Amino acid sequence: MKFRTELPHKASFLEIDHQQDILSLGSCFADRIAHLMRKSKFSIRINPLGISYNPISLARTLRWMMGKEELDEIRYHEQRGQYFSFDLHSSWAKADKEELENALSDLRQSLASYLQEIDLLILTFGTARVYRLGESQRIVANNYAFPADRFQRELLGLEEMRASYADLIQELKAYNPDLQILLTVSPVRHVRDGLEENAISKSLLRILCHQIEESQPFIHYFPAYEIMLDDLRDYRFYEADLIHPNEQAETYIWEAFCKRYLNTDSLDLLEKIAAIQRDLAHKAFRPDSEAHQKFLRKLEQKIAAMPDYLDFEEGGI
Repeated sequence: MKFRTELPHKASFLEIDHQQDILSLGSCFADRIAHLMRKSKFSIRINPLGISYNPISLARTLRWMMGKEELDEIRYHEQRGQYFSFDLHSSWAKADKEELENALSDLRQSLASYLQEIDLLILTFGTARVYRLGESQRIVANNYAFPADRFQRELLGLEEMRASYADLIQELKAYNPDLQILLTVSPVRHVRDGLEENAISKSLLRILCHQIEESQPFIHYFPAYEIMLDDLRDYRFYEADLIHPNEQAETYIWEAFCKRYLNTDSLDLLEKIAAIQRDLAHKAFRPDSEAHQKFLRKLEQKIAAMPDYLDFEEGGI
């Protein structure tokens, strides 16, 4: 008897390995999976401008990196005494405007070079519902909890999103001809507007991913959304809020990701890396004992036997 609708293993033309450079942008789920990649010693940068949920804001971020579009103006938030931009996550808010401008200038220069060299771009779409700001009608990445009358709430149309990405994909490929792109839809449900509205939003995002994937051979789709809603169809795989996947679910999705995309060499490395990570996290009861010194020498030998491109130093990749 079968009690689950498991997604069958699907071969992919995309292969990922530890020597590639990767950029992951998108929702909080993108953050979680990307941090599992970082923990497994992949060279990856994660949401350098902060978490972003809607496809239009993500597209603007990428165009900003390429020097093709500017971010929303930097404003002063009187109540909090900080400068911010509606295109940035709240973690970027600073008390000094010049400090924020300089930090963004340095980051843009760094990301412009990085985007030109990376092997893989991962984009995770969270919602098709957006806020438009005042008279400008500009779609914002973050509303900073400003009063609702400052914004117009809206559901993005499929054609608007598709058109935006049709142009963006061509710009990205011209900017980095070797780039591969991996799309996902976040399985985290946006229930503030209701479950019915969330279903509509996710459906639009899934169709968008399908249309983008079908348009170019270097674009791929990973079914994190489908794994969570069908394969793991049980509330025991959610956090207490019944919205976010729990650690068990994230690990299961991560393992499915690895089986689908990692090449043989990287799959072989994963178990060795995990063993070293466990050893590094070990807290010695008697640090000066001979047994612990022997443990440390063995750990050093394990690390020395790993490829040079893996960094196990504190604060490494």
